[in-house]
Amino acid sequence: MPWLTVGTITNSPDFEITVSGTETMLTEAGAARSTLIESGSVVLANSGFSLGVAKILRIACCANDGVAAILDLNGLDARFLCYAINAQTNRLRKVVSRGNDQPNLNTEIIRSIVVPCPPLSEQVAIANSLSDADELIASLDALITKKRDLKQAAMQQLLTGKARLPGFEGEWKLERLGDCLSSSPKYGINAPAIAYSDQLPTYIRITDITERGRFSRESLVSVSSPFASEYLLEDGDLVFARTGASVGKSYLHQAIDGPLVFAGFLIRIRPDRTKLIPAFLSALVTMSRYWNWVRLMSMRSGQPGINGNEYRELPISLPSIDEQAAIASMLSDMDTELAVIEANREPLGHERWP
Repeated sequence: MPWLTVGTITNSPDFEITVSGTETMLTEAGAARSTLIESGSVVLANSGFSLGVAKILRIACCANDGVAAILDLNGLDARFLCYAINAQTNRLRKVVSRGNDQPNLNTEIIRSIVVPCPPLSEQVAIANSLSDADELIASLDALITKKRDLKQAAMQQLLTGKARLPGFEGEWKLERLGDCLSSSPKYGINAPAIAYSDQLPTYIRITDITERGRFSRESLVSVSSPFASEYLLEDGDLVFARTGASVGKSYLHQAIDGPLVFAGFLIRIRPDRTKLIPAFLSALVTMSRYWNWVRLMSMRSGQPGINGNEYRELPISLPSIDEQAAIASMLSDMDTELAVIEANREPLGHERWP
């Protein structure tokens, strides 16, 4: 007999309001001592990461005490009831977390959930609309994943020379990063961040760089220093984290991000564009070869950290400047396509459940 646990609800696919299978099974002897939950019932997680999340069973099963089952829907549409409960997930979590180290829902709290009851036809119409939205979100997420995978595969081929764009041939050259720069690596300004002001320069710190190498505008801060103008990034500059757990993380500055002053734990790298295309370098330092080098350099220093002189020694394999530009342009086109899809996805929210 299928055995339903909170883990099954937690691990079911994102934006899926039904449970069609379980991860574990119950023996016949165990099933004989358990209550059978019929297909079509609404189940609710009483605890754990999915506390307060409701889904519809599409199978008959038994469940452990981490799951509550609403066996009689009393004329309510099952999908509508799930959406109505899930709209209150945050409130339920606050109710049970007061004074509890291990918050759990109980039958009293579940019975107290207030559910709106429009006519059944309206419930179905609302559920259909929300279900359509779920399908749209799921399809966009799948498309985003596919586009990211395609870009990663293209990078793996093009940035290693395993595949060449039409019209390009010849051997790649192994160079030192320091030999491809227009100026020496520069450390950022040592000044504290202050509350954001549009009258002051915007500050970029390690924490303002996302895992995908973008500038995050979620927590903007400014910097107030008479020397700030000396640390303004130019279009095409890269900054690298030089210390801590994020050592090696990088960001390519683009004019669209506006004027940015880089902080002290960052190192600015300014490529010589006659030898190295900035966007090409930015792509190179996302590859496993680069991150293997970062780990090796960090171990040599005894603590996570890479200084400017060590970054100068970074070995990079380069094609001609024209091929670099062509590869960078192709990857940029893929980024643009992905950004359009992500922009359509953004207003729909990051999480399915509140």
